Amino acid sequence: MNKTIKKLLLVSAFLFILKPSIAKADSIESSVIKVFTTSNSPNYYTPWKMKNTTSSTGSGVVIEGNRILTCAHVITEQTFLQVQKNSDPKKYIAKVEWVSHDSDLAILKVDDETFFDNAKAIEIGELTNLQDNVMVYGFPRGGSKLSITKGVVSRLEITSYSHGRRNLLTVQIDAAINPGNSGGPVIKDKKIVGIAFQTYSNSQSLGYMVPIPIIKHFMDDIKDGKYDGFPKVGINSWSVTENPALRKYYKIDNVKGGILINKINYGSPAYGKIRKNDVLLKIDGQEIASDGTIEFNNDDRLWFTYLISAKQTNDKMEVELIRDGKKEIISLNLFSYDELVKDKVYDQMPSYFSYAGFVFTKLSKNLIEEWGEDWYSRAPFSFVRYNEDGNKSSLIDDIPVIVDYLPDELNVGYGNASYKVVKKVNGIEIKSLNHLVETIKGIKDEFLNLELEPDYNVIIPLKDIETINKRISDIYKVPFYSDDIKEMFFKDKK
Repeated sequence: MNKTIKKLLLVSAFLFILKPSIAKADSIESSVIKVFTTSNSPNYYTPWKMKNTTSSTGSGVVIEGNRILTCAHVITEQTFLQVQKNSDPKKYIAKVEWVSHDSDLAILKVDDETFFDNAKAIEIGELTNLQDNVMVYGFPRGGSKLSITKGVVSRLEITSYSHGRRNLLTVQIDAAINPGNSGGPVIKDKKIVGIAFQTYSNSQSLGYMVPIPIIKHFMDDIKDGKYDGFPKVGINSWSVTENPALRKYYKIDNVKGGILINKINYGSPAYGKIRKNDVLLKIDGQEIASDGTIEFNNDDRLWFTYLISAKQTNDKMEVELIRDGKKEIISLNLFSYDELVKDKVYDQMPSYFSYAGFVFTKLSKNLIEEWGEDWYSRAPFSFVRYNEDGNKSSLIDDIPVIVDYLPDELNVGYGNASYKVVKKVNGIEIKSLNHLVETIKGIKDEFLNLELEPDYNVIIPLKDIETINKRISDIYKVPFYSDDIKEMFFKDKK
């Protein structure tokens, strides 16, 4: 992962110095909301446990339908939510109605309709242009009053969203966006033109807002009563085609633009349709330049991936490409799919299976990021390698790993098995955590032989293994399996 991403901070955490609140400007103030969140997150080191309960605050804004628009990271892993209007001492209980972790947006509902008295819905506007003047409303940490700061739109670009880890359109502004501002509206001409959501840790008065195209994508997505998210096409790697010799070699020296496809993800919309060494020229008729950009808003340019993220799941997309010197037009049906190391997830417990004193789970970005912001240098090398280069195939669906070791006379001497990848069980190649559970359940041999990566073997005698498993579970107070594993494989167990 690009280390620049690690400099991005979600602005609903930690204390910053805020600018003084500005005197009341208009009725928008009564529609800006303070959000109080109590949350508790799973511990991926010990996947049967939760972390300590925490409290935080963020901002939101009333929109059409007596709803509150805020950031997903403001309410993530929430166990209790309250909201409060500006200059109103009363707090009201709120609930999450919709959440998009991809785009870091969420919609809250308040059952008590009196909450919305004197808090009109703010209309959603249009995408801002460079040099537009905007106002940022919110409740930064360090005070209880509403704060309003002025800013100018300085950049439109594709940026990594710190919360959802998706590369989506963002708008950069030079207004102060500080912790607690997250979820607050960015206003132009009394309309919402963005939602404040992140900033750079080493920059002053530099922040980002979720822009209107992303907000509208979210709102359009949920109109059918379910959230599908942003589709992916599956282009894992591509190259620019600026070099004249390269363009001649791939027989594109007589056409305009295009990017060279290097790798397609297994199981993706492009899998089996777009190939390595194809040159992608257009998406839905829009030309892709040799540097991978497209024309945007007449006088600006964005990465071509914007054309994909602008689509809804289940939409169709037409691509024009050159293959072996010949032009082809291919139609793709777009959908979202899991990669080998799953994207970071929220509001759900991790899958795990405890057996013979070893706790097995899936390798995920949630687990890797337990090693902190510099996980890429601290997490086990094999974990990082699979995250960066691993891909699903017909032979492998996810990566089962040993995440914890519970010492017992049965497994004495195997303490170094923690944080290793399970490759084989009694000679059988393992392709997923579910397959691991299924395989272990079916072993009738005298011994269990776990072949781990990197280069480590665990041999466990299976005589009286059920009794021993219960003993270990009782000693360490570790349930045998997560609810989803129990539902799939152990319905008859208590």
